[in-house]
Amino acid sequence: MNMLDPIRIVLVEPQIAGNIGSTARSMKNMGLRRLILVRPPEDWLREAKIMAANALDVLRQAKVAASVREAVSDSVFIVGTTRRGGEVRSPLKLERRTAKLILDKSMLGKISILFGNERVGLSDRDLRDCHVNVYIPTSPVQPSLNLSHAVLLVAYEIFRASKVRRSVVIQKDNKKYLATDSDLDGMCRLLAPALMKLGYTNGAKRKHLGLLLKTIKQTMKRRACEIREVKMIEGIARRILDLGMEAQFQFQKK
Repeated sequence: MNMLDPIRIVLVEPQIAGNIGSTARSMKNMGLRRLILVRPPEDWLREAKIMAANALDVLRQAKVAASVREAVSDSVFIVGTTRRGGEVRSPLKLERRTAKLILDKSMLGKISILFGNERVGLSDRDLRDCHVNVYIPTSPVQPSLNLSHAVLLVAYEIFRASKVRRSVVIQKDNKKYLATDSDLDGMCRLLAPALMKLGYTNGAKRKHLGLLLKTIKQTMKRRACEIREVKMIEGIARRILDLGMEAQFQFQKK
């Protein structure tokens, strides 16, 4: 399997259709072909074609998503890009070892690399939902990069790392199957009623239930958990719900 095939570039609310075309060209330069657009401008394809050069196939195969969640739902590893730091962002410097990390994860499933729009980039919420965030070192005189240039630099590091010969062999029996974003959402939907059975139903506890579920999901995403771990937690949640039903049945019998 080509280790670049599972890697998707996700443009979140791109404002300029020409940048979409330039991004497609940058991707194809570096061996990437899978492009996802979250809420692109209307009639984006017409203008994007002008800037795509010989990458029209990347544009025609591009998928359009209504939200970031939809775009990354089947991803086992999500990378956010940012030029700013901060507690939420805590980005890693884009370098060979960062690219190697992305390639290692691509052996286990689909990877999504998110780029924000030209004006404001990715929101804190989008970055918080990523497994890791990266930044590209630039001059403080002009730190902001053109969207397609940022994609090109990230793609170049990944392409370069993919050319380094590495003896990475994953045996079928020992392969780890990482949980996708959709798997974690399903787990949280099952955890919610289980936690309510444990008393998260009134007052401050209920108010913080959503925050608790979000924190659990983010923690598991950060450590790139396996699907078997998600299933174990779902099993615990189901047992809590079953015990609640048994207790209710016993009470009704009395």
